[in-house]
Formats: sequence, structure tokens, C-alpha cells
Amino acid sequence: MFNYNDKQFVYDAKVLNKDGVGKVEDTVEAIDWAIKNNVKIINMSYGFTHYYQTLYKKIIEARQHDIIIICANGNDIFGQKEYPASYQETISIGVMKNEKSKSIFNSNDNADLYISLNNHSEKMINNTSEATALATNRLIKKYKSDFSNMDKQELITLIKEE
Repeated sequence: MFNYNDKQFVYDAKVLNKDGVGKVEDTVEAIDWAIKNNVKIINMSYGFTHYYQTLYKKIIEARQHDIIIICANGNDIFGQKEYPASYQETISIGVMKNEKSKSIFNSNDNADLYISLNNHSEKMINNTSEATALATNRLIKKYKSDFSNMDKQELITLIKEE
């Protein structure tokens, strides 16, 4: 939870089915809902292996409303780009296997930030979804008033701080 004007808000928008599969239209609809409800940070611990113009346009619109979008770099070990993590407008999170090497679960080497889950996970699964949740949590904890004047690199620096 995080406080905003003395109220606590954490929303969960279900866009994937029980098998972890979802349609891009559901994600676009969820982002649209977030825009209309003044959400400040979106965590997307999943992605698509195809570029979708409708998704990209909605990501642009969310950023125009100063929404920060933190995305998993992907858990596909075949080196593909994942979307929306590959969009410049998002902050993509990869995962470290340990302090010196990246986990095989990163879809590619294009993450904006790689996070080690050491001391954060009992099972040490080392997946990008868990690393993305940790990154989002770090940013939420620092949420005091307004991130809208911060650029992507400044936000990444905040996330790096524990």
C-alpha cells in the first residue's frame, strides 16, 4: 500500500487468465482504466513477444498522464524482445542470478535495470516478474508527492536505492 493524500491505494487489474495468458486488448483496457483513475505507477510483470501499435499508443498516453510503468524484461529464455518492456517509455526490469551474473530467465539483455533477488526471496526463483514487483515496491516506498518532473534515469536511480 502507499499513501496518497492520506488514502492508501493499491489496485489490481486482472488481465491474464488462470493459465497466465492474456490478450493485448485487456492490457490496453487496464491501462486506460489506470489513466482514468489517476493511477501513479503501473507494474506489469508480464509481456508480449509481439509489438502492438494499440499497446504502444496506450503506453504513450499513460506517460503523458505522468504514469510510471515498470515492466518485466520477460521470462522467455530465447532472447526475444518483450513488450511493453522494450518501449523506451517504460522501465524494464531484469533479474540477476547472483551479484555477478544475469539469470537465464531474462528475455534479452535490454533491461534498463537488473535486480538481484538475493535476501528477498525464499525460493530464489530469479524471475523477472518477481524482480519487477520488488522494483515497483521500492519506488512506491519512496513515493512522497510527485515523480512527474523526474526523468527515466532519475527514477531508475531511486529504484536502485534500497
